[in-house]
Amino acid sequence: MAKVPTSRKATAATPAPTSTKPAVPAKKTVSSETASATPKTKSPVKPAATTADAKTKPTAKAKAAKTAEGTIEERWGKDLTGSGWTAIPNALFVYSQDLGLTSLDIVIILHLAKFWWRKGNDPHPSKKTLAAMIGVNPRTIQRAIAKLEDKQYIKRTKRKSASHGGNTSNSYSFTGLIKAAKPFAKKLRDARDEKAAEYEATSVKPATKPAR
Repeated sequence: MAKVPTSRKATAATPAPTSTKPAVPAKKTVSSETASATPKTKSPVKPAATTADAKTKPTAKAKAAKTAEGTIEERWGKDLTGSGWTAIPNALFVYSQDLGLTSLDIVIILHLAKFWWRKGNDPHPSKKTLAAMIGVNPRTIQRAIAKLEDKQYIKRTKRKSASHGGNTSNSYSFTGLIKAAKPFAKKLRDARDEKAAEYEATSVKPATKPAR
């Protein structure tokens, strides 16, 4: 009986069904050497304010002085205010008669205040300097200042020269005058506030629109 040859297996296998899921890309591994070589970026840190910066910031008093200087400059002009200016309370002028101040007293106070640059440093011009600026003789200045002392408006303090130890120009304090003028200054403030209240009451305010 003839031997039937066995069938050979098909060389071409049936192709396997392809997957519909997209291939996931392999994660890229970074070696420790590469990671350490890569510089780390830091968020910028704002430097803390130094003591010098804090000192340069203007204080409230400095801002107020600058504002006052600006308004004076608007009225008198830059040329005049640039040479310096002196602040005097209005109560000394308005109530000069009530305070018993003569015209010469007011002029002397004005000139003394010109040399009063800051609190705690009383003005100390010589009588000769005051006399030359006002246009009178030093004896007139001496007598007028003595009367202001009798009224306790000015306190005179003797000073010694640091170089030779002898007497030098006196310093003058306005403590008594400031105390005496305070009640009159309050009158001016009260009158100003009353006038402002009257103006506020009589001024026509725009009608407010009804809310929709």
